[in-house]
Amino acid sequence: MKLAALISLSFLSGALAAPGKPKVLQIPVTRHHESAAEVNRTLALARRSGTYQENVNNKEFWYSIQISLGTPAQQFNVLLDTGSSDLWVFSSTDTDDCGNGACQYTGQFNTKASSSYHYLNSDYSITYVTGSAHGDWATETLTVGPVTLQNFQFAVADKAVGNTAIFGISMEGSESLNHGQQPEYPNFPVQLKKQGYIDRVVYSLYLEDVNSPQGTLLLGGIDYAKFQGALSIIPLANANAFQVEYQGVGINGAGPYGRPQVAVLDSGTSYTFLPNDVWYAIYDQVGLSSQVNQNTGLNFVDCNKKATVSFDFGNGAIINVDSTELILKLSDILGDPQNTQCVFGISSNDNTNGITLLGDTFLRSAYVVYDIEEKEVGIAQAVYTSNSNVQPVSGPLNQQTQSQQQGQQPQPSQGQGNGQGQYPWDNQPFGQGFF
Repeated sequence: MKLAALISLSFLSGALAAPGKPKVLQIPVTRHHESAAEVNRTLALARRSGTYQENVNNKEFWYSIQISLGTPAQQFNVLLDTGSSDLWVFSSTDTDDCGNGACQYTGQFNTKASSSYHYLNSDYSITYVTGSAHGDWATETLTVGPVTLQNFQFAVADKAVGNTAIFGISMEGSESLNHGQQPEYPNFPVQLKKQGYIDRVVYSLYLEDVNSPQGTLLLGGIDYAKFQGALSIIPLANANAFQVEYQGVGINGAGPYGRPQVAVLDSGTSYTFLPNDVWYAIYDQVGLSSQVNQNTGLNFVDCNKKATVSFDFGNGAIINVDSTELILKLSDILGDPQNTQCVFGISSNDNTNGITLLGDTFLRSAYVVYDIEEKEVGIAQAVYTSNSNVQPVSGPLNQQTQSQQQGQQPQPSQGQGNGQGQYPWDNQPFGQGFF
């Protein structure tokens, strides 16, 4: 949760409703390739006593949004994380983690330069799958696109080993304060509804394909042009996190592999981490190398290998992930044009303390609607298109999708599958012979 080249994108955000009080907030999400200084941060893998572990496991690239804090405003680029719930940024006093330009992209917050900064306490402490952060709780003026929130609670980290600044947008129950038996506070999605910017505490994430430098976060809305068929509504397995159960995994039409498992839909994780029974099946069926790239921790693979990994969420909800989204060029990841090797974007969850994470290599193939109020998600096969049909969410997802999609029968794009229980290569039902 949670590349020498840096993809920069001017920050554009739009309010898709009445001026002043938009009902859908659209925020661009930028794919960031880490600099050498960022990659060289020390990794801390151990869980620390008295802290709460969240699911952020990033290496070399991640998705960010631009925000500002303070008066006058100070700019930051923060990792967008659906696997945690707090916003934290580096302190200007943190020279250990931010030396040699390691925090140049994210920024560092100078508390003394802001007239609206209000210190709360020094109890902030959180441990992720990779790394940790510790520092002060405070309130400040936060601006995201056209929205400004006063007295927003966040953390300023003076120690953040092996990590980057994070904007967590998951459940209030996943806030680090909650795990210290302290009261929850309204985080960013909840605050948007409280202040009338959106009608429901719901957001949609669309990361586009592996070659795209940007995706979109829609708060309070759904873009019906960005997915095929109907959204499948899946209840959360954990009321305090975006954990869902999948039934099994198919590989090139074979399977099922593995038993039903609970996994986190986690934009804060660059890759996907699955249980060993599924991982070894992928290893054999796809034909991965036994050699592992030391920078990414991922297995080498033939760059021209063709494969599709299909995730069955039950009731006809299938997400097909093509090899074009899973086979990653090291020249892109590491920013080394001379490197012609490739790695595979799925690995064993032994690398994530046994936690199963559906990270960015999965999420780029899915359109996911995260519903905090109903504690469920809507999921469908993503469509890579510039077309848009954004609608605000005003009620439960099952009512929303039924009213919006009656009579719509989108045709699947080549190689993407249709998200309705069909393999893209043989047009046979996914569940046939599956259980």
